[in-house]
Amino acid sequence: MDRERNFNFSQSSLFPIETTKTPLILSIGYEKRKTDSFLNTLNEHQIQAVVDVRQSAFSRRLDFRKNKLISLLSENNIEYFHLRNAGNPHRNFTNDLKRCLEMYYDYISNESSLIEEIASDLNRISRTYPRMAMLCYEKCPTECHRTILINVLKENDFECSVFEV
Repeated sequence: MDRERNFNFSQSSLFPIETTKTPLILSIGYEKRKTDSFLNTLNEHQIQAVVDVRQSAFSRRLDFRKNKLISLLSENNIEYFHLRNAGNPHRNFTNDLKRCLEMYYDYISNESSLIEEIASDLNRISRTYPRMAMLCYEKCPTECHRTILINVLKENDFECSVFEV
């Protein structure tokens, strides 16, 4: 199926199964999520690749450190990509979430070459893996830079359908 489809996603619906021209991105955080639950969610939505948008792919939770995560995803036939350049260099301001996210927005929206590079990477990945998950720590998308990143990408003509879990 090569036709473009518009989907209305809701918190209770699953990712559509149909193939579309635009990539489908599941926005997901692993905060307070058990590893099995995380992997089940990816499999339930038939995710083909995880795009890690943390600046550093390190976690206090062993299963979400880069090498362990790559192994867990591989066991589930899911590819892993780390887009370090999409990470939030202002993460050390997390005690002031509003300021942290505002600084990230200013940073990412004023760096057109950076947005072009990230969009190019996502387009390259989506040609092979059109069903992606964008991964960061925060469970709540409004408390994470990945929502800002997706919005700025869309403002710069990156086409995708997004579903948040």
